[in-house]
Amino acid sequence: HDCRTSYKLHSLTEAVLPDPVFEAGKTYVYKYEALLLAGLLEKGSARAGLNISSKVSINAIDQNTYFIKLEEPELQEYSGNWPEDPFIPATELTSALQAELTTPIKFEYVNGAVGKVFAPETVSTTVLNIYRGILNVFQLNVKKTLNVYELQEAGTQGVCKTLYSITEDTEAERVYLRKTRDMSHCQERITKDMGLAYTEKCGKCQEDTKNLKGVSSYSYIMKPLDNGIQIKEASVHELIQFSPFSEQHGAAHMETKQSLMLLEVRRPPYAPTTPPPQAEYSHRGNLTYQFSTELLQLPILLLNINDIESQLEDTLNHLVKQAVERVHEDAPLEFLKFVQLLRAIFAQFGKLPFYCFRKWIMDAIPAVGNPDALRFIKEKYLAETITVFEAVQALITSFHMVTATTEAIEVIESLTKESKIVRNPFLRQIVFLGYGTMIYKHCYERTSCPAELIQPIQDLLAQALKDGNTEDIILFVKALGNAAHPSSLKKITKMLPLHSKLGSSLPVRVHAEAMMALKNIAKKEPKTVQYLAFQLYGDKTLHSEIRMLACMVLFETKPSMSLVSAVVHIVKTDTNMQVASFTYSHMKSLTRSTSVIYASVAAACKAALRMLGPNLDKLSSRFSKAIHVDVYSSPFMLGAAATAYYINDAATIMPKSITTRIKAFFAGAAADILEVGVRTEGLQEAFLKNPAVFDSADRVTRMKHVIKALSHWKSAPNSKSLTSIYVKFFGQEVAFLIFANNNADTFGRDVFKALQSGPTLRFVKPLLANEVRRIMPTIAGFPMELGLYTAAVAAVPVKVTTTPALPEDFYLRYLLKADIHISTKVTPSVAVNTFAVFGINTAILQAVMVSRAKLYSITPAKTEVTFNINEGYLNFTALPVSVPENITAVESEEFISQRQKAGMHIKSKMVKSKKKYCAQTVNAGLKACLKIATAYTGDAAVYKLAGKHSAAFSVTPIEGEAAERLELEVQLGSKAAQKIIKHITLREEEIPEETPVLMKLHKILASTQKNSTMSSSSSSSRSSRFQVRSSSSNSSSSSHSSRKTIDATAQQVHSSSSSSSRSSSSSSSSSSSISSSRSSRSISRSSSSSTREGSSSSSFSFSTSVSTSKSSFKRFLDSQAAIFGMIFRAVKADTKKQGYQFTAYMDKTTSRLQIILDDIVPDNNWRLCADGAVLSMHKVKAKMNWGAECNQYDTAITTETGLVGRNPAARLKVDWNRLPSDLKHHAKTMYKYISAHMPASLIQEKDRNSDKQLSLTVAVVSDKIIDLIWKTPRVRTAKLFFQNRVMCFDFSYNNYSVYRALFISGLCIFPSLCHVTRSKILLPSVTSLEKSSTC
Repeated sequence: HDCRTSYKLHSLTEAVLPDPVFEAGKTYVYKYEALLLAGLLEKGSARAGLNISSKVSINAIDQNTYFIKLEEPELQEYSGNWPEDPFIPATELTSALQAELTTPIKFEYVNGAVGKVFAPETVSTTVLNIYRGILNVFQLNVKKTLNVYELQEAGTQGVCKTLYSITEDTEAERVYLRKTRDMSHCQERITKDMGLAYTEKCGKCQEDTKNLKGVSSYSYIMKPLDNGIQIKEASVHELIQFSPFSEQHGAAHMETKQSLMLLEVRRPPYAPTTPPPQAEYSHRGNLTYQFSTELLQLPILLLNINDIESQLEDTLNHLVKQAVERVHEDAPLEFLKFVQLLRAIFAQFGKLPFYCFRKWIMDAIPAVGNPDALRFIKEKYLAETITVFEAVQALITSFHMVTATTEAIEVIESLTKESKIVRNPFLRQIVFLGYGTMIYKHCYERTSCPAELIQPIQDLLAQALKDGNTEDIILFVKALGNAAHPSSLKKITKMLPLHSKLGSSLPVRVHAEAMMALKNIAKKEPKTVQYLAFQLYGDKTLHSEIRMLACMVLFETKPSMSLVSAVVHIVKTDTNMQVASFTYSHMKSLTRSTSVIYASVAAACKAALRMLGPNLDKLSSRFSKAIHVDVYSSPFMLGAAATAYYINDAATIMPKSITTRIKAFFAGAAADILEVGVRTEGLQEAFLKNPAVFDSADRVTRMKHVIKALSHWKSAPNSKSLTSIYVKFFGQEVAFLIFANNNADTFGRDVFKALQSGPTLRFVKPLLANEVRRIMPTIAGFPMELGLYTAAVAAVPVKVTTTPALPEDFYLRYLLKADIHISTKVTPSVAVNTFAVFGINTAILQAVMVSRAKLYSITPAKTEVTFNINEGYLNFTALPVSVPENITAVESEEFISQRQKAGMHIKSKMVKSKKKYCAQTVNAGLKACLKIATAYTGDAAVYKLAGKHSAAFSVTPIEGEAAERLELEVQLGSKAAQKIIKHITLREEEIPEETPVLMKLHKILASTQKNSTMSSSSSSSRSSRFQVRSSSSNSSSSSHSSRKTIDATAQQVHSSSSSSSRSSSSSSSSSSSISSSRSSRSISRSSSSSTREGSSSSSFSFSTSVSTSKSSFKRFLDSQAAIFGMIFRAVKADTKKQGYQFTAYMDKTTSRLQIILDDIVPDNNWRLCADGAVLSMHKVKAKMNWGAECNQYDTAITTETGLVGRNPAARLKVDWNRLPSDLKHHAKTMYKYISAHMPASLIQEKDRNSDKQLSLTVAVVSDKIIDLIWKTPRVRTAKLFFQNRVMCFDFSYNNYSVYRALFISGLCIFPSLCHVTRSKILLPSVTSLEKSSTC
C-alpha cells in the first residue's frame, strides 16, 4: 500500500488493537457533512465556501473490495460575513451533479489503508476527488502494540508526517484515536504550480515563519468487535494558512471540517450500493488527489461553457470597441474572459475569426498556455499569415506562459529546423533561447531531468565549434545557459581557458558568454560551479574580464568563509588593479546587505575587508567596480536588490561592459526580475582610432567627430560589431541585439524617414502580464487555489508630422544643422487589473475571496517641438486638449466571488478616511489635486490590504485663467543671453568702485586682518576665530610672494570664521565684524535684516568681499556670461506675460556659477538667486536668496575639508538670516524625529550653538572611530562617538602635501579645536599625517 511504515516508538501498551473492518453482507450507513470556508479567520470577517451533506453507504463486494455511494446529496453555498449570514441551497449545482454523485465507486481497503480506486468513465475527476476526500477519513494505520507513534502516512494530499495517539476505555467499550498531520513536513506533497519556475526558494526566509502552512487533526470514536474495530464517529478539522508577510501581520485561512457518524448497519437483501447496469469500472488511481481542469479555469470568472464560439465573437467585439480611441477601464477583465474562452476550445483554434481580430488573437494565444498555442503560431508564420514582428512577440510570450511539457518542447525543437525560421537570424535566435527556457521550466521541480532534452542543442554547439562559427557558438551557449541543465556543465567547461586547447583558442567574447551561462547552472550545481569559478579567478594569466566574471559567478553561489578568505589571499598579491578593484568593491557592497539571503556572504565579506585593509577603496572610478544595494524587511518578508557590474580595461577609454540587475524578494521567495547587459568593444575601437572625439570641448564639434568616427568604422572591411545588448526577464535571456557597422546608420535613417511621412499609428497591446498560481487539495477533496493575476490593455493613438523634407540619401550629420519641427498628437491610455485570489476553484463551482487592484490612466497630449542641434536651441509647445476628470485613478477592494453571488462586496465594519491635496499655478492656469480614500477592518497589514482604497490624480484648468498654450524654450551657449526677457537693471547689479562706502569697507577689512594676525587666542574662548602669522618660520622654502598668497587666503577664512562665531573674543574684532556685515549689506542689499553676532556674513560675493583690489563688486554677473537660458510661459487670451525665466551664468576665471529664477510678470519682483563658488581646493560655498528682489529670505551652505587637531575631517555648515515659517516648521519636525531615534549612548558632549546656524562635522579618529559634531539652533551641540564601525574617508587626494599646505596657509578649518600656542599653529609632520589618515 501507499502507507510509509517508518515510525518512532513512544510507548507500549499490552492491549492488541485490531484493524478497522466492514463486515461482508452488511451495509454501513453514515451521515456525512463537509464544510469549507475561505477568508479571514476572525469572527465577523467575510468568507466564501460551501457545505455538503449526504448519507454515505459502504458495503463489501468481496474480500478487501467495497462499494461507496452518496445518498441524497445536498450542496449549499456561502458568501457573507461569518457566521451571521445564512447558507444558500445550490439547487442547480446539486441537480447537475446528482447523477455523478450517486454513482457507486469501487475501492480496495486492507488493514485500514485505502488502495486502488475504480469508477466508470461517466464520473468526472472532480466528483471522484470528492469521494477521495470521504475515503481519506477511513485511512487509518493502527499499530497493534503501540499507542503513540509517528509515521509518514499517505492521504489525499500526499505522504505527510502524522502523529497517532490511541487510548482505550474498556468499561465503555470504546477506543479513542487521534491523529495530527503536519502539511509542512511531507515526503510527497500534492501541489500544482504555475508561473513559479523562475523563483528561488528562500529557506532562511522561512525559518521563523512560513508563508503557507497547514495542519489537520482527526478524532475517532471506535467500537471493538470480535474481528476488528468499527468506526462509530469521526471528525476532521483542517486549517491552511497563507500570508505574504509574517504571521503577526495577519493571514488568510482555508478552513475545512468533516464529520462522519454511523447511523445504522443494514443487512441483506437491501443493497443500495449496487452499480448501475452495464457500468464498466476502470482503475482511476488511488487515494491521492488527481488534478483535472483546474489550470484551465480562472477563479475570477464564471463562464457558461455552452455556445463558446458566439461568446468568443461577442467578447472580441467588446474588446475592439473598448480600445478605439482610449482603453475602457474594464478592458483587462474582458481580455481575461477572452483567454478563458480560448482555453475552453484550445483544440478548435482553426475556427477562430482570425482575419477580423488578428491583433487580439495573436496577443491572447500565448496566454492559453498549452502546446496547441505554439502549433498555431508555427502554422500562421509558415503560411505567411503573420509578420516576423508578430511571430517574435508571440513566441517570446509563449515561451514564458506555455506549460513546459515534453510535447511543447518537441514543438519548439521542430521550429529550430524550419527553413523559414533558420533564414531569419533574429527569429532563429528567439527560438533557440526559448528552447532553452522551456527545458529549464520542464526540469524546475524534477530531481532528475533526462539529458536527451538538451542533447540537440549540445550537438549543434559541437558542430559550431568544429566550424569555428563564433556567432552560432554564442547563440548555443546562451541557449544552454537558459536551460541550465547540469549535463551542459562539461560542454561549457571545455570552452573555458583552463586546460583544453579548444578553450584557449576561442576569443574572449566566447569565454565571457560561457561564464555567464554558468549562472543559472549554479542554482542546481552550486559547489561544482563554485570551484570552477574560483579556479578561473585565481589564474592570473587569464584576461581580466574573464577573472571578473568568474568573481561575479563565484559570489552568486554564496561562498563560505574559507573560500572568501582564499579570494582575499589572491587579491593581496594581485597586480591587476582592475580585478582587485572589482573584487574589493563587490565584497564591500555585499557587507551592507540586509537581506537574509545574503547574510552568510555579508558576514564573510566583512571579515575579508578587515584582512584586506582600506587601500583598495581609494581606487578611482576608472577601475572596474561591482555595486550591490538591497533592502529587506523581515516582518513583511519583502525586499528588493539592485546590482551593477562595471567592467573596464586598462587600455580602454570607456567601460568594456556594463551589467545591471534588479531582484525582488517576496513571500519567502526571490526572483531576478530584469537584467540588462551592454558590451562596447567595437565602439571603443572606433573611438580610439579617432581621439579627436574626446579632445573637442565644443558640443557640436564633438558630435561631428563621433559621427565621423562611426562612418570610418562602417567603411572598414572587417570591422567588429559596434556594440551588443542583451535582456533577461526572470533570469532567462529573451533576446540579444548586435549593432553591426552598417545597421546603426540605416536604423537612424529609417526612423527619420518614417517620421517625415507623417504616420498615423494606433498601437494596442493586451497582455496577461502575470499568472502565478498554486493549487493544492483540501482534505475534503476540493482544490484550494492561491493565485495572482495581472492583465493590462494599453492603447496609444499617435499622429506625427515632421518638417522639413529630408533628401533621399541624407547623412545623420545633416540633422545637426537643420531646423527640425515635429508635431505630435498622442492619447496614451492604459488599464491594469490585478487579482489576488484565495479559495475553492473548480470547473463546476467557485468560492473564493478576491482582492482586486485597478489602475486606469489617460494622458492626452498635443505638442509641437522645434530644435536645432547646431544652435543648441529647443522650443517645446503644449497645446490644449480635453482631459478626463481623473488622469490617473487607482482602486483596490476585496470581494467574494461565488457561483450564485459573484462580486458581492464585504459588509464588515471598516475604519474610513478621506483626504484631498491640491496645488495650483496661476501662471500656467492649471490646478492639480490628489484624492485619497481608505477603509479597512483592522490594523494588521493583511486586514489593511483587504480593505477598500482609492486614489485619483486630476489636472484641470483654473476657471478664468486657462492658457491657450504652454511654451518651454531652451537655449544653450553664447546665445542664451538673447533669450532673456526680464533683465536685471544696472542700478541693481553693479556698485561703483569709487564710493566712500567701498573704500571704508576695504580699510575695515585690512585692519581686521592686521588685528587678527597680531592678536592671540584666549584659552577660555569658544570663538571659532583663529590667528595666523604670515611668517615663514614653519617653512624655510616659503617666499615673499607665497606669504602674500597665504595672507589673502587667511583673510577669506578669517572673514568666514569670525562671522559664524557666537561669542566674541575681543571688542575690536567684534566691532570690525559687525562693520563688515553692515557695510556689505548696504552695498549689496543681500539681506533685509540686521546682522548680529553669530550670523553669517550678508555679503553675496565670497571672494571679492575681502579683496583689497579696487575692482568693482558685482552681485550679479554680466548677461554675456549666460550659458543657459530657459523660459517657461503660458500664453493666454489677454496676451499678458506669465511664466518663469531660468538663467545660468558662469565666470570661469573665478570658478563662479550663478543661477537666477525670475517671474516674468512685469510687476512681480519675486526672484530666486543662487550663487556658488570654489573658494579653494578644500572649500566650496553656495548662497541662495529668494523673495522680493532676492532679499526676503537667504541661506548659505559651506562644505569644507581639513583637520580637527591631527585628524582628517569634513564639515557641512548652513547659515541663514531669515527663513519661511513653513520651512522652519518642517525642519523642527525632522529634528525632533532624529533626536527621538538617536541612541543616548552615542552622545558624549553638549555645548551651545548659534541661533541661525546648522553644522555637521565628521572627524576620523582612526579606521574604527569617528567623531560626529552636530550643531543645531534649538538644542545644544551634540558630540557623538562611533566605534567599531568601518567608516573610511579619504581627504588625501593621494598626496599628503595637501595637509601640509593647509597648515602652512593657516587654514585649520576648525580653529577652536586646533592646537594653538602663542599665535602659532603646531604643524604635525608628514609621518603623523600618514598615521592619522589610514582610511
